[in-house]
Amino acid sequence: MKKHLLSRKAFTLPLLFVIFSAYILFISFFITIYSLKLNTLDALSDYYQNEIDTTLRLNEVKQ
Repeated sequence: MKKHLLSRKAFTLPLLFVIFSAYILFISFFITIYSLKLNTLDALSDYYQNEIDTTLRLNEVKQ
């Protein structure tokens, strides 16, 4: 079968499909990881902003 896929007269669409599928899998994996990192950074930013606001409010009440 390998000989058939790499022959000059052979039909190479299955090989191209495998390469394209691997490429799409690779890209989708990194897009997923990147989006998870962005969601984490957004949640941390919201958390820290909330903590800063709470601290400032508590300091205003004490004074």
